[in-house]
Amino acid sequence: MSNETKKQVTSRRETGTRPQVDKEADLHAILLSIHPRFAQAILSGEKTVEFRRTGFRRTVSSVIVYETAPTSRIVGSFVLDEHVKASPSELWAKFSEESGLTKREFFDYFAGCAAGLALRVGRVIRFSSPVELAAIGKITPPQSFRYLTPPQLDSIAAAAERADFSDVSRSQAAR
Repeated sequence: MSNETKKQVTSRRETGTRPQVDKEADLHAILLSIHPRFAQAILSGEKTVEFRRTGFRRTVSSVIVYETAPTSRIVGSFVLDEHVKASPSELWAKFSEESGLTKREFFDYFAGCAAGLALRVGRVIRFSSPVELAAIGKITPPQSFRYLTPPQLDSIAAAAERADFSDVSRSQAAR
């Protein structure tokens, strides 16, 4: 990511209250499916990194959190501070203490993968009322993730107007 792009992400993080896409910087938002235990740990600041087996083709700046069943709703969002692609062993060595996973859970998840992705959680927004997927049109829950369009983000923001915009920084999280 260029220094200019990093500045744009930082300025949006400092001033924005809604997850947004910066069209000029070619930054994108994704809807990410996360199991309830991990979604709640991210939103509370206990978990400051999320792992994925595959990366993204586009530059992602914002993550909209879709909490899987039984909740099956959009529950919040976070700014993606950084992503690190590395072998599972390297990811575990670097992020185990903030992963919210046991060693066995981590390596079971990455079984058969030569490389994985760690997503560093930045500013967190917890929605006071979970948002139905229907708020952004006829879409099915993503198996892993899906890119969102600016109109879809606007729909999520409108549906979550009463969000609790409390920040959870990494310094507050258990390490």
